[in-house]
Amino acid sequence: MDITDVIKKIQKGDFEAFEHLIKLQGPKALKTAYLITGEKRIAEECVQEAFLQCYQKIYQLKNPQVFESWFYRILTRICWGTIQKTKTMFHWKL
Repeated sequence: MDITDVIKKIQKGDFEAFEHLIKLQGPKALKTAYLITGEKRIAEECVQEAFLQCYQKIYQLKNPQVFESWFYRILTRICWGTIQKTKTMFHWKL
């Protein structure tokens, strides 16, 4: 099933489609969040919050084809906000 079709089903109220979306996007979202935060626990919390916001706001998404950029914008904003709130210093290995 194409991601655009999944988004359209979610917008029509299909919760199972949202579960499918989490299975599709979850691993990539976790990798992205981990790259930003540097900590698995914080990354998992950020991904959970991003999917929650996604579920609450997906009805506002007018063009399902831009879902991925929309979702990852939400995710990265949450990750950077979490880092600022915790004021944790992350050491990046070069």
